[in-house]
Amino acid sequence: MAVRSRGVKKEYVQELNLEGVATQKEMDDAFAEHIEKDHTAEGLLPTPEEENQILKSYINDDDELAWKIVKADDPQEGLTVISLPYYWDDVREKYLDNNEIRVTFYKDGNADDEWFYYIPSVRCDRVPHKLVDSQKLCIVEVQIFLSEATNGEVTEIRNITGYTSSGWGGKTAEYDTLAVVNLGEDDTDTYVDSTLDIDLEGDIMLSGYVLEDADLEDPVMTVVMRKVWEEEDDS
Repeated sequence: MAVRSRGVKKEYVQELNLEGVATQKEMDDAFAEHIEKDHTAEGLLPTPEEENQILKSYINDDDELAWKIVKADDPQEGLTVISLPYYWDDVREKYLDNNEIRVTFYKDGNADDEWFYYIPSVRCDRVPHKLVDSQKLCIVEVQIFLSEATNGEVTEIRNITGYTSSGWGGKTAEYDTLAVVNLGEDDTDTYVDSTLDIDLEGDIMLSGYVLEDADLEDPVMTVVMRKVWEEEDDS
């Protein structure tokens, strides 16, 4: 997977030493301005096409910030860079944040045809993990851990979309299924799928469910997400 980096031209080292490094807000503002002025509909930035390529910034003939693709091991270009907070994901073909967001659901003891817990002793259809409509996220991985090995379809990753009233003043969750976790044909107590590509936008109430007849012992399901970097990002 290609590493994406920002270049620092040698002629600016003295200026940095004299005037100091820009604040995070100044860098964010400059980045947002560049996106608004120069980016095309084809994507956020030029896309590295080989593993040995990186993205580097430079000042063009119009004295403006621009981007180019260079070889990572180039002695003049590739070795004068600092890391950006995002990278180009070759599998999902989008820019993703370097940092992961991990949400864990669990149940103690045997679990079958029931909701996971997100907080102790409270079903996650009642208290899910809430993602506010402030940034676009992508589910990139799911992990399953069990005390006893099993196989087949065992859990679902769900988004609670609302509630309907049920008898005696209760409520039943309505939901969309985001992914079904299938452990395969062979019994296993540890399972990781790193190929997921599920974009999340808007107000998401993330939750998990143990499927009927799954019969899991001490199940733990961790959902791994990353922020998606797009043209409208200004943070």
